[in-house]
Amino acid sequence: AMAGTAWLDHETLPSEYAFTFTTPRPSVVYTAPAEGTATLRPDSAIRVEMNQPIDPAEFDKVARLLVRAEGNAKVQTVPVTVARATDGVHRERTLVVTPKQRLPLDAGIELDIGKGLKGEGPLKMEEAAHLHVRTYGPLRLARVTCPRVFDATLGKCQAHRDITVALSNEVMPDEFRAHLALGKLPKAPAVKHATLQSQRPKPLLAFTLGADPDF
Repeated sequence: AMAGTAWLDHETLPSEYAFTFTTPRPSVVYTAPAEGTATLRPDSAIRVEMNQPIDPAEFDKVARLLVRAEGNAKVQTVPVTVARATDGVHRERTLVVTPKQRLPLDAGIELDIGKGLKGEGPLKMEEAAHLHVRTYGPLRLARVTCPRVFDATLGKCQAHRDITVALSNEVMPDEFRAHLALGKLPKAPAVKHATLQSQRPKPLLAFTLGADPDF
């Protein structure tokens, strides 16, 4: 507004008044799979949610899908197709990146979205965005845990408690049960019954405490 502009109450603007604003630049809001996922299937697509609708053709201009396979120092660029999502939340601003060929197993996958991506307004994305994931590798046992007893047994699993088995890859419960075999359990040792006599506790200066790791 120019200086001297009259208001409804007949007051005038003593000096020029101006303000500026900018529209948001394109940026990545969410990806599926998430950063660091190591269980990507070789035929899976990657969903990228942006902060505004993006033309798939504009996204395709700056996006690259890179593959780093184990034992191969050369980085391979995999061709992709980019389409707007047809389902899910915020599908109007979500893009689906689908590789045109199967990805190798146990390989590092990087989706590189270069700077310069054009969105709704004239401002373009200033910094590149990167998503690092991996396709699943050979199935292996990651860890086995159970609630433990801290006494004379020195950390044996508690009786009548669950055992947690973690695998490196996702496995259907029915498939796991089909390959689960429990060996013959050893016979429990015989317990000798005896008369226990309590003793007066002695004063101590130091105490040793044990804690269940799953406590």
